[in-house]
Amino acid sequence: MTPSLPISRLFLITTLGLAACRATTEEIKPTWAPVVEARMGTMEICSYSEELWFGSTPSAADLELAQRRGFQRVIDLGCRAGADLAAVAAELGMAWEVIPVLAGDQLHDVQVDHVLELLRTNSEARTLMVCDDGGASAALFAIHRVVQAGMSLDEALVEARRSGLRWVPGARDVRAQVDRLAVDRVAP
Repeated sequence: MTPSLPISRLFLITTLGLAACRATTEEIKPTWAPVVEARMGTMEICSYSEELWFGSTPSAADLELAQRRGFQRVIDLGCRAGADLAAVAAELGMAWEVIPVLAGDQLHDVQVDHVLELLRTNSEARTLMVCDDGGASAALFAIHRVVQAGMSLDEALVEARRSGLRWVPGARDVRAQVDRLAVDRVAP
């Protein structure tokens, strides 16, 4: 003789089973680490998300602070003071990558690809990505969020505008780069 479950328990088990099935079919929206406005010494604009910090040109003292905070590399997207700062970063044991992404007022494809490759490889390295006014670094961060993290373009542009994307063609260039890179990823 098999023991029988009371009807109320059987109903509860069936209901929970159906709820579990329903929960697994609902779309799960991805989440990203938030972008946080930060202070990094005298930098006028500075934001971060996880190990990637980005903003305007740092001073030598800002680089010393970054080194004390565990930064391992700086990606210079075109700082006028870059040559002097590269020597400071080298003395502090930080890698300094110079990749001027702007050609005139437009983002240059090859350099954008190079920056994205740097961000993809060794993504756990604490990185400071900088440019003169913070605009190009915010643009590259937005492209990174869309192409490499899967964020929607609109969400990434909102973040970028809050984080220093101010130059007029900036949003247009971010869109163009995302479109170009989406085509490149699909191509055989």
